[in-house]
Amino acid sequence: MRAKRHLLVVLPLLLALVAIARAGDGRRSLKFFPRDIDERDLRCKMNVMRRSLGVKSCAHCHQTEPRDMSVDTDNKITARHMLAMTAEINSALSARDTSQTTRRSPRVDCFTCHRGEEMPESRPEKPERERKFREAVRAEKYRSGVAAGERLVEKLNREYFSSPDSTKVSCWTCHRGELELSAVSVGDAYADFK
Repeated sequence: MRAKRHLLVVLPLLLALVAIARAGDGRRSLKFFPRDIDERDLRCKMNVMRRSLGVKSCAHCHQTEPRDMSVDTDNKITARHMLAMTAEINSALSARDTSQTTRRSPRVDCFTCHRGEEMPESRPEKPERERKFREAVRAEKYRSGVAAGERLVEKLNREYFSSPDSTKVSCWTCHRGELELSAVSVGDAYADFK
């Protein structure tokens, strides 16, 4: 009888502790990253995104007052779409034929387009720069890559930027006037967090 009473007291306490622990665990809402991702790796990735967009804090995407990282804010939903888009771009880039070059397939991340700005630049401030870029990519040796890139841009605009008020992406958004995707990044963004 005494054991039953203890169980009646202890069981609700254990259930309450589990509920409290789960409520504070923002991982419940992980929809892009694997649920078993190491906490340090997750924080690293979040900080790279924050720096890439030039935003000051986690509150840009996460509900912090009251703190509940599981809430799907508009910016968090957008971030998930952008992560899916980045994965799709990287998949397309890795499928490219690199047999004629010693270079690896390029990869993109948030910084490739955002460059520390919340809204990426879709057109150059000076149209002359885009004109020079367009002239350079007309060379025969770039023809198939440019055609594939243009198809990818059309697909991205159709799938990720389809609403009438969306800023559309262009080749400029990622290339910024360079023939190759630049290796520009946030710097060694992970160094601060290892």
